[in-house]
Amino acid sequence: REALDGSRRALGDSHPSTLTSINNLAGLLQAQGKLGEAEPLYREALDGQRRTLGDSHPDTLTSINNLACLVEAQGKLGEAEPLYREALDGCRRTLGDSHPDTLTSISNLACLLQAQGKLAEAGPLFRESLDGHRRVLGDAHPDTRDAVQFWALFEKARTAAGKRK
Repeated sequence: REALDGSRRALGDSHPSTLTSINNLAGLLQAQGKLGEAEPLYREALDGQRRTLGDSHPDTLTSINNLACLVEAQGKLGEAEPLYREALDGCRRTLGDSHPDTLTSISNLACLLQAQGKLAEAGPLFRESLDGHRRVLGDAHPDTRDAVQFWALFEKARTAAGKRK
């Protein structure tokens, strides 16, 4: 908080470094379980980045994704979905389909869709994420191992859903 206050004083509220500090504080608060405190900070950072950096800047896309994660953690799945979609579309357009941030965005949207019971839509995204992680980062990378785990959990949910029919 002290660093953020200093950044606001020295650089102003709209400086990219200040906006990054706001986003970082929100992330710390989220990790501490203080979701209500984190949300206005994520929104402030995102609004400032949209104005200062534009909708397609990687920092803005990260903030969109961060806000989506937060509202998902709050159980607001309907609010999280358009944010995840916006982050993924922006990452694909700005960074390309194989960038690690894009692959993370794919995984995030897939997990949300699975949580919403939209398995038919989630499956191809999980597959794309897994294939991309393997191709770009290799099998030993922790993010690839996470993608394998997500795929396994998805397959388990898909199989269980098929048995209920």
